[in-house]
Amino acid sequence: MKDRLGRSFQLAEPPRRVAASTAVAVALGHPLATWGWLVVALGMVVVWLFAVNADVVSLYFDRLPTKRVTGVVTSVEPTGFSEGGGKHRRGRPIDAISFEFELDGGKWAGRSYLTQPHQRSAGKTCHLDYPAGMPQHARVQGARRAVFGWPAALGVVVPLIGVGLFGAGLWRGIRAVGFLRRGKPALARLVRKRGLNQHVNKKQVFELTFAFRTDEDVEQEFKVRTADVEPLSDDAEERILYDPARPSRAATVDTLPGRPTIEEGGEIGRVRAWHAWAAVGWPLLVVAGHAWYGWYRYA
Repeated sequence: MKDRLGRSFQLAEPPRRVAASTAVAVALGHPLATWGWLVVALGMVVVWLFAVNADVVSLYFDRLPTKRVTGVVTSVEPTGFSEGGGKHRRGRPIDAISFEFELDGGKWAGRSYLTQPHQRSAGKTCHLDYPAGMPQHARVQGARRAVFGWPAALGVVVPLIGVGLFGAGLWRGIRAVGFLRRGKPALARLVRKRGLNQHVNKKQVFELTFAFRTDEDVEQEFKVRTADVEPLSDDAEERILYDPARPSRAATVDTLPGRPTIEEGGEIGRVRAWHAWAAVGWPLLVVAGHAWYGWYRYA
């Protein structure tokens, strides 16, 4: 007969066997990991729209000796992007200026980007700057080599924040798997509750301090920060698992992700298959989706 881990403390002596599906669901199922992948997914949209279209190379080329040449504008096309807009005013459209020029008997072509209004039109001559010895990197005077200025590259920070959140959630999830394998069961009582100046989904985050006695009859405390206080304050005592090597490291059973179960004999059972697939599927979907778009864009 199976029972929810939160309903029974008849656990086998550690180390306990934890099924692969359970380990995956618990390790990847922490809310921070889920939020991390969501931020990565949305952040990569920012990268594709802005960061990859940032004129980063000019930070290097503008430091080099520059030469000037005259070329001809071959086309002026809208990019669909704009800059400088606000809530009550439209941004200024950005145009792609294609050009050609001749240098030392060779013919070169390139593209620059200008914000409207400008005086460039097809067939008109234009002044071009290029790094000495590198005419392939020429640009229209006063224009950019990419759609946006270099600050747009800072968009890469958004998915990096997501990776950091995922890493923090993964670390907590792996630690939770360790509690299932080697943790000692105990009952803890809530001794302090302190509101923090933080909110998650418009709910205030609280710091809950729990106290319990170890197998050596030593009283120990540990803290939990959460916006979902009710599951941790609805009973006089909460079931926990603690690290016997470092009792200050503990986890409340009610907050373990993946809903693990107990088999006969006190071993940790398998979670439902969809818990494991959900934990793995979301990261795979994000990676596969953006990998496909990257291949489609540059292949």
